Amino acid sequence: MTAAGLGVDAEDVHRDPDAARDVRLVVAGDDDRRSAIVRDAALEPVELASFPGAAFFHVWSGALDEPLADPGAPPRGRWIPASGAFRFGVSVLPPAYGAGAPLDLVEIDARLPGLAETLDLEEPGMHVTDTLDLVYVAAGEVTLVLDDAERRLRAGDCVVQRGNRHAWRNDGPDDCVLVITMLGFDPRPSMDPSA
Repeated sequence: MTAAGLGVDAEDVHRDPDAARDVRLVVAGDDDRRSAIVRDAALEPVELASFPGAAFFHVWSGALDEPLADPGAPPRGRWIPASGAFRFGVSVLPPAYGAGAPLDLVEIDARLPGLAETLDLEEPGMHVTDTLDLVYVAAGEVTLVLDDAERRLRAGDCVVQRGNRHAWRNDGPDDCVLVITMLGFDPRPSMDPSA
């Protein structure tokens, strides 16, 4: 059986530890009124000393009212989208990710703009964003950590985060791959962690 008819055995995709770190972006669009491939390129990961072994891929981003606008190559901007904006990305979380290691906020802010300001310094990894996050676990396992609960997730599971405080922790032996779409919205007073 092949994955999406591409001639790639689905079992091999999940067994290759480097496959998750090779993210390719294929963009379809119109070229002279005909549908065409307008971009086909490998994406470079954002890697941080604060999160050894982790890789963050900024796939696409833009404004919700102009979803067809091309953000350029490579897409750049805030890692956490502002109100009315979106970001589509892939995160590879290695084993022991989220185990409470010290964070380098300067590095995080420089490489993943907007993320550092969302982090809870008292509980490393916990953060709150003014986003609706649509998350798909593509490979591996991860634990979703909330204030009052934890939930173990496996490949094939989906999560909808509605601007709530959370963290991700990989207690498993393999990389976890998360495919994430974040939709920015105006903060509500009830979501303000300082209120």
